[in-house]
Amino acid sequence: MYNHKYFLYLVSDHSDIRIRVTHDLKLDKEFWITRHYDHFIPLAGPLPLAHAIFISDCLRPAIENEPPVKFYLFISKMLNKLKLKSNLLGNEAGCGARLNGVVRHIRRDVLGYLTHLGYDPGRYLIPATLCGSPLQIGSSLSCFHPSILLSEDNISEILGPLEGRILFLREVKGALDRAGLVINAAVIDALQLACLMGLADFIPAISVGPVGMARCNRCGETHRIIETQCARCGNSHCLMCLECSSMGVSRMCEPLFIVKRQGDSQAGREKCSCKEDQMGTRPSCELARFKLPFSLTGPQEAASLALDDFMRSGSLKESLVWAVCGAGKTEVAFRAISRAICAGGNVLYCVPRKDVVSELAPRIAEAFTSIQVAELHAGAHKDVRGISPVGITVATTHQAIRFYQAFDLVVLDEADAYPYAGSRMLHHAVQRAARPDGKIIYMTATPSAELQKRVISGEIFLVKIPARHHGHPVPVPEIIYLNLPGDPDSRNDMAISKTMRIPGKVLETIEASLPAKLFIFVPTIRLTEAIGPSLQNAISRSRLRGKASVAWIHSGDESREEKIRRFKCGEINILVTTTIMERGITVPGVNVLVLYADYERIFDEGTLIQMAGRVGRTIEFPAGKVWFAAKAVSSAMRKAIHAISSMNEEARKLGHIW
Repeated sequence: MYNHKYFLYLVSDHSDIRIRVTHDLKLDKEFWITRHYDHFIPLAGPLPLAHAIFISDCLRPAIENEPPVKFYLFISKMLNKLKLKSNLLGNEAGCGARLNGVVRHIRRDVLGYLTHLGYDPGRYLIPATLCGSPLQIGSSLSCFHPSILLSEDNISEILGPLEGRILFLREVKGALDRAGLVINAAVIDALQLACLMGLADFIPAISVGPVGMARCNRCGETHRIIETQCARCGNSHCLMCLECSSMGVSRMCEPLFIVKRQGDSQAGREKCSCKEDQMGTRPSCELARFKLPFSLTGPQEAASLALDDFMRSGSLKESLVWAVCGAGKTEVAFRAISRAICAGGNVLYCVPRKDVVSELAPRIAEAFTSIQVAELHAGAHKDVRGISPVGITVATTHQAIRFYQAFDLVVLDEADAYPYAGSRMLHHAVQRAARPDGKIIYMTATPSAELQKRVISGEIFLVKIPARHHGHPVPVPEIIYLNLPGDPDSRNDMAISKTMRIPGKVLETIEASLPAKLFIFVPTIRLTEAIGPSLQNAISRSRLRGKASVAWIHSGDESREEKIRRFKCGEINILVTTTIMERGITVPGVNVLVLYADYERIFDEGTLIQMAGRVGRTIEFPAGKVWFAAKAVSSAMRKAIHAISSMNEEARKLGHIW
């Protein structure tokens, strides 16, 4: 039974000596017997995986470079060439005696590392007499291990659904279950054999360094790692990562299994450089064809061609598509996706929320009719269509954490949005999900200062779309100077009463907005719950009675989907909301009023631009009104208005809007 404990051992033949880590010495021993290795020497254990790997990594350079080891291998090789192996390696007076000296040397180092890690060597250093003779394994076939019957073909079949993934054992089992694979052995044994065959690899979920530095190998975190009592390995100082705990616990005693994509070592993964009108000359080019139910506008077409050039060039790995809200940037990426597939590659399209995944996956599948399109988010994994081995995976950004050098192209939509923005974990995950020679495209209307800085320094290829698809400008916000009641920072219930007085100017703005629908953005949940009922009350006592109906939502509102539906279909025409509605939604014929717009802790430049960008997104309603209501003009408000005006001006100069 797998108990999260690992052992360290040496294995050697006449020309090779290796140090390895295993959960089951018998399994590894029998594997090396089938590979005709002569000596199997257990060194230390049972240890948490991170400590076993730490000692192994420290000793490996020494074992490869130490003069005694080199001398042993040299002598062994010469004896083998002279066909004296069977006579001399079989008794400890010959080459075995030299190996004995090497082992004593290595065991002394292992003892030192065990002491360094706080273990009692007398308990954890394995006696040299374990498994019979200290150096021989030939007579130990009686400890037959059933898992050894798995052939390389069996192992390859098991690894098929795991390609391009980095997974915990529990996740591997889930993936194999979904694939319908039944294994006549323990999964952990099959994975260990795959690692011994060189078909996979494993690393500790949290690795430790020589001076106590710890790093989570799943999310890249180095700070938010704590010591806890572990029921799995029994260690009272087992390291656990807090940063990625929402994705399942990551501990130092657990392995992460890495299965690289097959063919990664082949030079045959040719780069596609054919022009679009030449596609179809190869099977992958035919699969890569896509169709759109509409034609791209001039700015979209120019951006799409620029991304195609980016995909064909080898100079830069990353590109930023900086598009105004409502520019239609999703379809702009299709030519780049097609280029990656044409070259036989895979594509990951990441979006922030699972409802966007569910909406986008069928849309992409409709465009790429011959390609497998998979939908992946928490609690769901399904193929929209399964036709070809190459494909597109549409996933929430968090899912990138389970991929390892799997994709030739990663498209990250809304790159400035939660949860990606400011998350070291997701930044690490997206970078690792892309192949070393793969490409990453960031798409956003409000790039972060860091992305803009990298564009200026020439690290990122920039593609700009300054105009919306319908050729109308993004509405520039108007400022309403207003002293609103309540303090967004206050935790005092009395400071934000549920019967707030709604200023007359707000009611006048609502009247000016009618008959259009109106988003009213407020910075906090508490204000949503205060403004919503108060506004409903005020409207019922004003001349707007019967003309306006109000609902309010926030992230904790279980009925928000129903309220959004009613708002979209016009049953409600005013929706008070937090920033949960700032992006990823299109409501035709809507205006926007932002209350407390100067509250910069929530309403930064990017958020204000995104909220303003909800207006005028469709060709049927290309215009609208945006109001920022505040006591004073904040720096973020000023920058947001300047950014929208600048983009409009740039589009006007290029002749994209009128």
